[in-house]
Formats: sequence, structure tokens, C-alpha cells
Amino acid sequence: MSLWGSLRKHLFGAPRSSGRVDRFEVEPGGLVVLTTRHTLQVQGAPIAVRSYVTQGLAAHGQLEMVFTLRDNSGVAEDALLRKLASLFSRFRQLAEEGRTVDVGDVTIFGEHRLFPGMHVLYTPASPIPGLPVPSRALSLLLITDSELELVQRCGPARMMTALGKAYSHYPCPSWSDIHRPELPVAAMLEQSLLPRVSHSRVWSARVVKQDADIVLRIAPGQHPQFRQLFEQLPEETQPFALLTGIDEVADGCLAWEPGQTGPVAISPPGGRGERISGCFLLVLPGMEQEEARLHEDGFIWSLSAASSKALWTALCEGQGLALLVGGHRLRVEWAAP
Repeated sequence: MSLWGSLRKHLFGAPRSSGRVDRFEVEPGGLVVLTTRHTLQVQGAPIAVRSYVTQGLAAHGQLEMVFTLRDNSGVAEDALLRKLASLFSRFRQLAEEGRTVDVGDVTIFGEHRLFPGMHVLYTPASPIPGLPVPSRALSLLLITDSELELVQRCGPARMMTALGKAYSHYPCPSWSDIHRPELPVAAMLEQSLLPRVSHSRVWSARVVKQDADIVLRIAPGQHPQFRQLFEQLPEETQPFALLTGIDEVADGCLAWEPGQTGPVAISPPGGRGERISGCFLLVLPGMEQEEARLHEDGFIWSLSAASSKALWTALCEGQGLALLVGGHRLRVEWAAP
């Protein structure tokens, strides 16, 4: 019997039953993975899944990680454990070098992938019965090559909420299913405004509608990124988009799919839609008529030359701003998400 086979038999014994938690020591005295089988309710029906939760990454500055896989992959459990052990160990090594990942980041795989044609998008982890999932832990969500392009061109929030809408799970599924239908990426890129404008990905920023206010809230210290964006725009009237993160305290988030004729929001259980997060803010500067409106899964601010200049100054200098536009109060605030 191989060393791995002996170790696996010692650690896991007989095949695991649902609800049983097992412990796998990836690195002696350090990195550990806890695993269990359980079920999730997805659109009113139970699905069987396997979950893996790390312990020990946080000691090196990396948020702990969770990987939940629908139990229909056809991948042998020991083969998947080997791949995950190697991946988590690599994350520990990268964290020691100061290279970490967070919500909204993507790991692009080359030849050595968890699954063929798949990459990983990091999303907020959800609680798992019987497993200690730390606060702010990351969930590893498998995405395809085409969906990776969607993330790169339209932002991770669009990817998350599109899947959340498709599977009725807010803000996005907490599990991976290698057999799920791929999002209609070609149509999404063809029909959306976002791929046609200059953009900057600012995951630490949030754009939220609450009553008549539309608030752009940005983590302090991000203004150099805006300076770089505006330096790259060919002219002052060039539209630009900020690809933002999903507001953690919102009770709803806009979601979009091709052919959609009006705004749609998804909500967590009990959400009342009183504080709606968007996935982007698109600014149209130098417009004769000012307007603020919902579009796709985000917001559009159509601003005059004077208002545009005030917004640029606020973003580049880290200043607050309040504008009254078409019955909406548009605000820029600087605060940690």
C-alpha cells in the first residue's frame, strides 16, 4: 500500500458518512483540513456535497478557505484530497511571501488545475453544519475559461450575482458543481455596456441605493488608483466605470442577465430591499442633462461638466462629495467596507 493510502486509511478509516467530520493534517503541526459530507437546500431540493475547511492559513496572514463540491463530480475522494492538500499548502507558502487572496480575487490555473477548464473565484464563505467556518473565510468557487473573461471585463460582482440569481442563493452559490450550465458569457459581453467603456476594478468600493440616496463608499487610500484611471482616459468626456464589490450589510443586490428588460434584485432570506447594492457605477461625464438611474446590475450617473469635475476631484483627492441630481442625492464617502 502506498504512503498516501496508509495515511488515508489511518486518518479516515472507512468511507465517510454524512455529518461525520474528519481531520486531515496537511503539514504536521501546522496546516489542517477538516472535511465532511452534508446536504444543501438548492431551489427547494436537497443536494449532496462534500466540504473542506482549512485551519492554519490565518496564522500566515491568509484568510481561511472553504471548498464545497457537489457530490456528482465523479472524482475519487483521495485524488481530490491530494489536489486540495497541495493547493492549500501552496497558499500557505504564498502567504509567507506576502501574497494573499481575498473576496473578488481570482486564481488562474495553467496545466495543474483542480478540474479541467476551471479556475477559482473567491467569494464569501457560508456556515456549514458541524464545521467551524471562521468569519471572513473565503469560499472557492469554480468558474470556466469563458466566465473568467466575464470576471475580468465586467467584474467579479456580476459573476457572483448572476449565479446567485440563477440558483436563488444570495449573493452567490457557496458550492461548486462542475456540471452546472455555464453562464451565457458571449451574450452578456455582447449586450452589456461595461465591456465598451474604460473601467477600474475597485472591490473595496461599494455603490448602494438607500431611499433617494445613491452612495459610493470607498476604502481610504484608494485615490491613487483613480488618478491612474483618469490619466488613462483620452478626454474628459470619456465614460468610465468602477467595478465595485457587494455591500456586506445590504439586504439586496442588483443582478442581470441578457434579455432582462428592467432592474432585478436578489435578496437574502428576510431581506426587504431597503438597501440595494450594485455591481458597478458607470459615469457619463459632460452631459447636458443630469440623471441618476439603475442599469443592468449597477448604476449610471450622467453628470454635467461641473459635476464631473467635482467627482474627479473627490475621487483623486480622497474627498467627500454630495450632488443633487434628478431627485437623487449622489454621495461619495470614504470609509472601510
